[in-house]
Amino acid sequence: MSHYDQCREHSQLSKKLIYIASPFSHPSRWVMKLRWAIVTAIGAKLVNEGIHIFGPITESHAYDEFGVEQSGWEFWREHDLLMIDKCDELWVATMKGWMQSKGVQSEIEYAKKLGKPIHYINIFDYLPELLELI
Repeated sequence: MSHYDQCREHSQLSKKLIYIASPFSHPSRWVMKLRWAIVTAIGAKLVNEGIHIFGPITESHAYDEFGVEQSGWEFWREHDLLMIDKCDELWVATMKGWMQSKGVQSEIEYAKKLGKPIHYINIFDYLPELLELI
């Protein structure tokens, strides 16, 4: 059973708001776009399953495309922590770089401080959705 199935089975997810944490910043713009595409595809699958999510990377990337000149964790920190306050759980997309990501590690630490459940999702559980992107 995938981690997604386990989380869905053990929670009444349709009544919760899930914060999806994932790395984004990288020296390569291509890697950043790929990370955005991966986490957005995961978010789309969850929304299609009736799960309410907040995807900070999906949201902030859209703002970036329309001229928000600031980026990175320092700029988005206050906004993202406020959203964690509002969410019931934190799910971490464990793609390459998540353990080194200042933002993801800060989000995990903050959620722990608040006593929020934290789940780690394997992006390869979403491989069919990701392959549909290419």
